Amino acid sequence: ATITNTGNQDVVVNVGYQIFMPGLAIESDAWSVSGISPTQLSLPRNVPVTLSVGANAEETNPDLTTAADFRITLTPTDVDVDGSGEFTTELKMKRLFDIGYADQLQAPANDDPIPVFIPYSHIPSSNDAPTNYSIEICGITRLLDFDAIGLSEDDYVWNISIINLEGAESTHYVNLTQPCVPGTNVIELPERVKYVQSPPLTFMVKVPDRPNIMPGDGFDLDIRLYHPDEHNGYTVYTEETFTFALDMYADPMIDASSQRIVDADGKELDEIMEGQTAYLEFTLKNEGTALAVGINSNLECTGLVINDKTPVVSFLGEGQEETLRWQVTGKTLDWWEQSIDADCTVSIISSYALNNVVENDEVVFIQEVDSSAPSPLTVLAGFGIALIITIGLLGLTNQNEKYRLGAVYSGVIMLGFSFHLLDYIWWGPGIIAMTSLWVWRMAWRSSEEFRYIHEDYQRARKGISTIYADHFQALADSRRQLTVILSLPILGFIAVILGLPPQMSPDETNLISLVGYILVSTIVVWIILRRSNSMYGSLYGRLTDIEVKATRIERDLGDPARLLNDLAMEGLDLSAIIEPPQPSVVAESTEEVMSDGEEQI
Repeated sequence: ATITNTGNQDVVVNVGYQIFMPGLAIESDAWSVSGISPTQLSLPRNVPVTLSVGANAEETNPDLTTAADFRITLTPTDVDVDGSGEFTTELKMKRLFDIGYADQLQAPANDDPIPVFIPYSHIPSSNDAPTNYSIEICGITRLLDFDAIGLSEDDYVWNISIINLEGAESTHYVNLTQPCVPGTNVIELPERVKYVQSPPLTFMVKVPDRPNIMPGDGFDLDIRLYHPDEHNGYTVYTEETFTFALDMYADPMIDASSQRIVDADGKELDEIMEGQTAYLEFTLKNEGTALAVGINSNLECTGLVINDKTPVVSFLGEGQEETLRWQVTGKTLDWWEQSIDADCTVSIISSYALNNVVENDEVVFIQEVDSSAPSPLTVLAGFGIALIITIGLLGLTNQNEKYRLGAVYSGVIMLGFSFHLLDYIWWGPGIIAMTSLWVWRMAWRSSEEFRYIHEDYQRARKGISTIYADHFQALADSRRQLTVILSLPILGFIAVILGLPPQMSPDETNLISLVGYILVSTIVVWIILRRSNSMYGSLYGRLTDIEVKATRIERDLGDPARLLNDLAMEGLDLSAIIEPPQPSVVAESTEEVMSDGEEQI
């Protein structure tokens, strides 16, 4: 019996057995519960559980009327769990019965016939003498509907025969297509004494040869057992349906460890780059014991373009392997990205794979799609060479400022190669920002030419001969040239990171951000040069004004009379400065001292 716990939690139940006389509540002593019957059962929630029990007849010489009611009760072991279960079945004696062996057939490796033993017994009803029973197969049903799965029965032929017979026809071949007409295909059995079950009926079952072994395939045979004195024109019989079926399964599965990337020639690749077309392969195995039919596979990836149709494997026998192969192309990345993780799922669905283990029918994996880049060796060599050149050019800037402009270009190339060196989510945007800062810094340092022009212009203001005839035109030309020279390295950097031909997702976000990055970098270079020019002009203008005023002061201090005259001409009253001071009126007393010591005024 199959039991399902439909409650809200897993439970463990005690299994109780009671055998009663038919229709009564009195226990029967004619039967007993087999020792293989469990006394406790675990019932997970919503999971069908099979309960197998057995009963033995206790009477040595039972008759066909021996029967009983077999009651099974299920009681939770936890007293706090409500609910219980109970069901009843009938026990009765039969001359022919199924012991559940014929439906568990396993196809041998050498494709030999399989012996199937069906016991029967002479249970007398009136005459205890040995008796020759007979059987007839009256009802044959193929278990598998081949039309539903698009196959032909003719490719999956079974042969069933009975071998332990007496007489000239010791082997009887069962016609699996013959209709049943009672009494026309009766097979006589050897004489059987009462209550003896040996030897049983022996069927030799030849299943289809490998690989044409279909899981769940077989036949239901309705076998009738006739008593020679009781069949009444073959209308009274003991009938039992025996299932001759393969207890086998098909388990097509995807081997997750077999994932590989190959090129058109089958050479294995380490990675897929954006815009690159390659082949993604998996190994499909049948880990089951029977044939799997109509296996459809499917690949879904967020970062890959699937170019192929879904591969279909029509048949996959036991232990066989097939290669599932898809042509894929790496999607182009955003221009600032070095790689993306493509979330992929490869799955299979079989039109017929009985008892398939569905857990291994799907593999979820992450396939990295890398930015288009030269080989790692080329990237490392390019980075090293550009670094050495940049350091060398910066060391020569004391001799000539033109070397600084060369260092800007080599430095940008170095940063472009370094973009492909590491694969961190922050590395690419960091290198992009660093490149702009490098160009802006070098733009500020490269504005020394403005200083020379402004110095020359100040000499002209002082009446000294100069190098440039038109200083304002020279400044405009120099600023325009530096703007162009210092804006181009950004384009070279973009070319290095995108590759040739450029690989980039052509969506609106990428185009706007890339053009915006180039424009912002160029505009900032223009602002830096303009600001530098302005600062040099202001600085040298003030220095020249101070120098002119200092010269005039020095000249004026060398001729005081002229200075005073100029001041007077400008209306400055100098009388307060050059007029002598007026004496102060003070009363003085004269003192005379007389000789006699008297004082007179």
